[in-house]
Order: sequence, then structure tokens, then C-alpha cells
Amino acid sequence: MAIIYADIFGSPNIGVYCFACEGFAAVPASTPPGKKRRIAECLNVDVYEV
Repeated sequence: MAIIYADIFGSPNIGVYCFACEGFAAVPASTPPGKKRRIAECLNVDVYEV
């Protein structure tokens, strides 16, 4: 199991919920491109902002 340690929106104290299944992951709007890329590579899915 892979774990990505990262801050989001400039603060390590903000909790963020994401949803992922076999084909895609849904992340909050305004998630930085680098974070979306890391999630996509780690989970091997397409990432979409919601």
C-alpha cells in the first residue's frame, strides 16, 4: 500500500477527502497539478476535480 505525505492548500492541518476506484479518483477543486499527478501515478488512475 502506498501513502503520499503532502500538505494541501498550503497547510498540513487541513483534512481532505478523496474518492478513488479502479478507474478514477475524485479530488477537491483547486488541488494543485503536482498533487493530482502524484495521486494519478500512485493509484494508476485518471484524476478529476469535483
